[in-house]
Amino acid sequence: YQDFANKIEIDNSILEENYKNNIAAYTIPETRNIEFARFDNISDANNYREILLKSSNVDIKIYNEDNNISFNKIKNLKFNDFDKSLAENIFILKDNEISEPIDADDLGFYIVKLNSINLEKVTSFEEVSNEIRENLIKDEAYDVFDETVSFADELLISGYDLNEISDEINTKIIKNIDFSDISKSIKDTEFLVTINSEDIGYQSELYLDDDSATILKIVDITDAYIPKFDEARDEVLSKLI
Repeated sequence: YQDFANKIEIDNSILEENYKNNIAAYTIPETRNIEFARFDNISDANNYREILLKSSNVDIKIYNEDNNISFNKIKNLKFNDFDKSLAENIFILKDNEISEPIDADDLGFYIVKLNSINLEKVTSFEEVSNEIRENLIKDEAYDVFDETVSFADELLISGYDLNEISDEINTKIIKNIDFSDISKSIKDTEFLVTINSEDIGYQSELYLDDDSATILKIVDITDAYIPKFDEARDEVLSKLI
């Protein structure tokens, strides 16, 4: 995948067009910071509203404690966070305004105080241009990657040699890779065991990982041997240390 991503360049005009076409995704909607209390009947709700309008913060706190009333706070409340009828009554309030009792059907009656309004904010193109670029590159690169992998697999099934496949998909062959290096990057045990049991000239099936595809060909095999002391001295010394 990364081989294709590195080759893709996205013109700035395309980024700007994508930004305009998806402006909703870069828009933070208007929200409210509120406090509210819920009551089972409209009489209690009206009574509490009068207390909020006429009493000091200290007296309100004492009243809440004495009557076990929870005056809850919500920050960054979005319109869709509440029931529609409740939200409509909240979003018409002005700063520091206290609502009339709001009948929320089976939910009871609410008294809401609007503390502040957070206006809608549109994130600028400059702030998100890199994110848009990365997303477009990712989409295009994965498309090309998938197409190339499918084509390479078709060639492989048709009997093409690794060199021929490389020419067809314009991808360089990485030569003289040690098997131990391959086994570190590929986690499929069955795939590795199969390769390790084959002889010179063997060409593997296509192994597909999340973002890479591999075809292996065995070009040389070094038989197991015990190296001379001089060859292994530094490694032995390192382990002893």
